[in-house]
Amino acid sequence: MELRGTILQPELAEEQPDEGKGGADRRLPLRTLARWRGGCRGRQFPRLVDFHPRTIDFMRDCSFVLDVGESLNAPLISYSGQLIDLACGGRMEGTISTSHAGHTIFFHIADHHLEVISNRTPIGVEGEYTTQDGVMRRYRGILAPVSENDQDIDHIVGAVSWVDGGPAA
Repeated sequence: MELRGTILQPELAEEQPDEGKGGADRRLPLRTLARWRGGCRGRQFPRLVDFHPRTIDFMRDCSFVLDVGESLNAPLISYSGQLIDLACGGRMEGTISTSHAGHTIFFHIADHHLEVISNRTPIGVEGEYTTQDGVMRRYRGILAPVSENDQDIDHIVGAVSWVDGGPAA
């Protein structure tokens, strides 16, 4: 299993992704990063009300929000899109992020939330894992910080896309 987190460079959000193989895979993180930057409006971080995935059509179903205000080590999932819920086998909203099994896409992308806290910037995450059904899943996503007071990161918004391959070897 490959798991990688990288700090995203803001200028990459302006680039057009390749339309070839994997192009759609890159589009969601780049569009999300551009939307995050636009939501900052002169601040270091956007407020959740300005960057909540429930209000952003292209990310609504494939995103989630972690509430890190109460616990950095076990954040609450305060929002999860329908595709995230389906990929994880049930409703994620209202659960603790660390309580999910390693065969879920949520587990693999949300596991990087502490990198966002320490770097104080959006990070890109990509990798692959084997689902509970034995299918190889490749994913690419982004985790982005938000703050009500522009100092303390109180939520992290994640958006992820994935492609299922054949049975894992």
